[in-house]
Amino acid sequence: MKTKLAIITSQKAGWKTIRYRVEAFFKNSPDFEVETYHLEDYFPKLRAWLKKKNKLQTLGFVLAGRAAVNRALKNQPDVIFFTTLHDAMLMPMRKGVRYYIYSDCTPQQLTRLNYENKSEVKLNAIHDLYEYFIKRKAKAGAQFLCFSQWNCEGLTSGYGIDAQSVFYFPPLVDTEKWKPSPEKTYSKPLKVLFVGADFRRKGGDLILEAAAKASRSDYEWHFMTSHPIDDSAENIYHHRQVDVGDEQHLQIFRDADVLVLPTRADALGIVIIEGFACGLPAIATNVGGISGLIDDQQNGFILKENPTSDDLLKALGQYLDNFELLRSHAEHARAKAESTLDEQTMMQWLHDLMVAVDGPVKS
Repeated sequence: MKTKLAIITSQKAGWKTIRYRVEAFFKNSPDFEVETYHLEDYFPKLRAWLKKKNKLQTLGFVLAGRAAVNRALKNQPDVIFFTTLHDAMLMPMRKGVRYYIYSDCTPQQLTRLNYENKSEVKLNAIHDLYEYFIKRKAKAGAQFLCFSQWNCEGLTSGYGIDAQSVFYFPPLVDTEKWKPSPEKTYSKPLKVLFVGADFRRKGGDLILEAAAKASRSDYEWHFMTSHPIDDSAENIYHHRQVDVGDEQHLQIFRDADVLVLPTRADALGIVIIEGFACGLPAIATNVGGISGLIDDQQNGFILKENPTSDDLLKALGQYLDNFELLRSHAEHARAKAESTLDEQTMMQWLHDLMVAVDGPVKS
């Protein structure tokens, strides 16, 4: 008998990528009967009004999450997989249904990430409500899947959730599709890749500043973003319209030498994982769960919080001066993708988790 799985998901940036990969795997599995419910289909007028007023935009998605789960429960699923922790707060829970909630960060962690001056962070009554509802979900038997070990700690240490209910399950990548060029060579100019729509938050402005300082013969700067940039310089390339996961997208990654993400706020950075699969070492900021993904000085370099363009150039300079180091880091990046981030291996683990009648077994 097939396991009836309801996927509650969002088309928000980042989560859309997760949604495609999860949907594709389970819909191709003979063991599951899958229905997908998109949060964007519920309360569109209310969410548009809240966005226009710039007030409690999260409330619209929380209500949408509740409505989507209620709709799903009418079809009597065995399992509900909800891909956004923040939107699952009012999710109704029914006996006999197993619930898995996927999370990139807790509400507390998100608030801290969004403060550039971390000493100013103030948690208010809204966070008390979030904590109350998260604890209720855990008490009712929900299991939590986390992007990063940092996120796991946010649930166990921050909210006191039992570690037996919390699993590390990072965003994954198809390592057969995302892979390095077979005969990769390194030479000047070093090809530096940045990917991100939220340009300033992810540090795109710092990369442009670094490009202005560095010798044009040393670097090519490739920006995959919808954000407008000045690409008049001969060594700046703006990849504006690229479909996620298509051949052009993959080729841009394969042609690059290193991925950079000097971000000011990120829970993890899925592009780092995609870069690893293509043999790209990563240079990224020590925020969120990034330091648990990048092994500093093995498959990339970790920058201090609020890095400068000089910090970025210093890290890049180590590769520019030593292509053997770059090659070593590239090999370690690919090895990590294959060993701990491979989509087929980890999705099989999730498959086994969801069909287990007695619930999850900790490895």
